[in-house]
Amino acid sequence: MANEDIVSAVLNHAEHAAERICVETHSRRAKPAQRTFGQIAGTAARAAAFYHEHGLRAGDVVVLVGTHHIDFYAAWLGCVWLGAIPTVLAEPSVRVAKDVYWSRMSELLQRIGAWGLAADPMLKIENSLLVVPHTFRYDEIAAGSGPIPPRAACRPESTMLLQHSSGTTGLHKGVMLSHEAVWRHAISYNQRLHMTQSDVIATWLPLYHDMGFIACFVTPLLLGVQVVWLSPFEWVANPALLLDAISRHRATLAWLPNFAFAFMGHSAKAEAGQYDLSSVRALINCSEPVSREAMQAFSERFGKDGFSSAALHTCYAMAENVFAVTTSSADCPPQYRSLDRTIWHNEHRSVAVDPRAPGALTHVSNGPCVADCELRVVDDRRHELPAGHAGQILIRSPFLFTGYFRRHDLNLGLFDANGFFNTGDLGYVDEDGHVYVTGRAKDLIIIGGKNVYPQDVEQVVNQVPGVHAGRVVSFGVPMRDLGTEGLVVLVESDEPATAWDEIAQQIRNTVPGRLDIDVADARVVQRGQLRKSTSGKLARAGNREWYLNGTFGTVPHAISKDE
Repeated sequence: MANEDIVSAVLNHAEHAAERICVETHSRRAKPAQRTFGQIAGTAARAAAFYHEHGLRAGDVVVLVGTHHIDFYAAWLGCVWLGAIPTVLAEPSVRVAKDVYWSRMSELLQRIGAWGLAADPMLKIENSLLVVPHTFRYDEIAAGSGPIPPRAACRPESTMLLQHSSGTTGLHKGVMLSHEAVWRHAISYNQRLHMTQSDVIATWLPLYHDMGFIACFVTPLLLGVQVVWLSPFEWVANPALLLDAISRHRATLAWLPNFAFAFMGHSAKAEAGQYDLSSVRALINCSEPVSREAMQAFSERFGKDGFSSAALHTCYAMAENVFAVTTSSADCPPQYRSLDRTIWHNEHRSVAVDPRAPGALTHVSNGPCVADCELRVVDDRRHELPAGHAGQILIRSPFLFTGYFRRHDLNLGLFDANGFFNTGDLGYVDEDGHVYVTGRAKDLIIIGGKNVYPQDVEQVVNQVPGVHAGRVVSFGVPMRDLGTEGLVVLVESDEPATAWDEIAQQIRNTVPGRLDIDVADARVVQRGQLRKSTSGKLARAGNREWYLNGTFGTVPHAISKDE
């Protein structure tokens, strides 16, 4: 792939294969829509004309809200055509009051100096709560008329886009990515993916998260690959919709967060053999620490539908690196590492043992680094650790971000003297160069001087009868008078409320027996009650905030609500 900007790539695809499908929607609720590369190029040009007529200039920031409308492509590409900087944010959630959502949105738009907001036509914009010079709908942008403006000069180092974090409360950190970073990432990542124009990507992932945005929108546009697009809201209500899309469109690639593997394995109601998943060559587990149980649940459930376990792959990614840091592949499949549970929990060393050993713990690798990306694991003094020793993960690559947009308070000391960025993640590298991500440093719980990974707790609690698998969150809270943290576990259950006390007691009994730590409090709630981030993952920080605020009931006196 040549060193070129994304608009040039789309125009090149349109010139050489105008009739090739770029994107097609798949839905059981709405009539499918389709755009070829020729049509995408045409609507992008008209969108640029629309923006230019309304005064958009190079360097202006445009916020796009709502990511499942076919004209999103034009609205986003039209910005880049003019050298403006698009950023995609989450639409309002039914769980967040509209006035709260639009108030936060207005604060963000003011802070980043946004020129305007473009939105899905189905989204009602609360203009009375929003302070921004311009608001438009995707369809009116794509239908623009008038002279097509010249394309802005594309300097490799100039900011192409912002990716905002997907937290529950902030949407506050705009990751600045240059044209060069984006295309160099696509080159490096595709050395492992081996993606060609005969591939088809099926995705329900929202584009305000880097996995959906880079893997299933930007990279396919650069490489000329077809995307089958599902609404994330429709998928949540009907997870088998993705299987239907794969079957009908012979999709070869898909990316999913870890929770979705187990969710689909448990929630799909169809009879075994109803779908044809034999076309899938890579189903990539990304965006959360990977669990063997989730991947096995999917593989076992859909093996009779033609799905091959060899297609299960893993990836470690972050917006600050455009997307992929590491990935497994057909040539280098993920490793399932069995290790001594006691040594891991006490010393955070991965000592391999026989998988049949009593209490053996299994970690799944995220593969080795993608081409041109370097990774180091260091201790608190920045000393590099040997293979198998867990510590802080640092990365360096030619596609790292340049900083956070208009967040000078966060940009000091982002990179060390050698250009490495501290990811905030914890993990280790094995003897073969495979990377294992075990959690976030900020999520680490310290109980009596002992480091506890919440993922390990959640993995154990997932096995407790009555707990809905994948709907578990754990975190640390300050213990009054003890000078240490306590462990709180929150779970969702499908069981009647009369069974919740027994489930909570089972959690209190199970965790000490498996992890040698006590549970300060365990709460069971109905399905859908735990707080999620905008990317659909259970939010530890958000649920911790709700817990301490009394959302899940009275907080025990032994737990301090003061930080």
